[in-house]
Amino acid sequence: ETNVAKISCFSDWLRGTNCASPDQLLAMAEDTTEKRHVADVRKFQSFSRLYLFLKEGLKSSIGKIPMYPRNYETRILERQSRDILESNPKEIPRCLAVPPWSDNTLPSICTCVPRVGPKDSQCSPERKSHTLEHINNQYPKELWTRVYTDGSADDAVRNGGAGVYIQYPGGREEKICLATGLYSSNYKAEAVALKSAAVHIETSAQAPHHVVFLTDALSVLQALQTNKDSELNDLTSTLSSLSRSHAVTLQWIPSHCNLPGNDIADTLAKEGSTKEQEDRSTTYSE
Repeated sequence: ETNVAKISCFSDWLRGTNCASPDQLLAMAEDTTEKRHVADVRKFQSFSRLYLFLKEGLKSSIGKIPMYPRNYETRILERQSRDILESNPKEIPRCLAVPPWSDNTLPSICTCVPRVGPKDSQCSPERKSHTLEHINNQYPKELWTRVYTDGSADDAVRNGGAGVYIQYPGGREEKICLATGLYSSNYKAEAVALKSAAVHIETSAQAPHHVVFLTDALSVLQALQTNKDSELNDLTSTLSSLSRSHAVTLQWIPSHCNLPGNDIADTLAKEGSTKEQEDRSTTYSE
């Protein structure tokens, strides 16, 4: 028998075909002239017998050996937390609330006024004339509650104030001013003004079905359209709640063109910034 045949037989055994036992392999090795390999074969014989023993032992113990044996630290934690392991955990209740970004009752948002262009391309009287014409045509004062809102902060970073000026059908007016925080941006103050106005309108018995919010906070309106600013979640929820009982529109208007309602809201916002401020931090996105 050639060495090639012996090697082939040995390889078959390694693959599990059981063509020869370890004793047979040892006998074949001793019959060859390469006696110097006998010691190596005997070592392999001991190893192969150990392998077969372990293999048979594993077969008989399938299902008994844990996939991940517990170590010393695991046993200590189990003893320390036995009261937790023995108790039945309570099921976490599902949240059935509809998130504001998936609610279909959000108000309509208009971020432009017809024929009003960039500030550097039009004079203030022209911008004012086009804006007043649009407001009177789209939101007549006999049918709509007009709510002007504005926000301001010293150097755009501190002592924020919010102002709300409301014109009800029939001529009744309301003015609201409040502080928005010791550390407050213009953006935050504008958002607080809108939210405060929406809350007030929702609880007011004077407001008719149609309500328009007139604000120069273009960045806030654009953020509400995209729903990408989590800091506006409270404002979105408030507007959504109001829209369930009212026809609500958010209308952008240009700033610094002497619109009477916007000027009053701006004055109220500055007055609100002088009130006692809470020490609330501003966010990085603001």
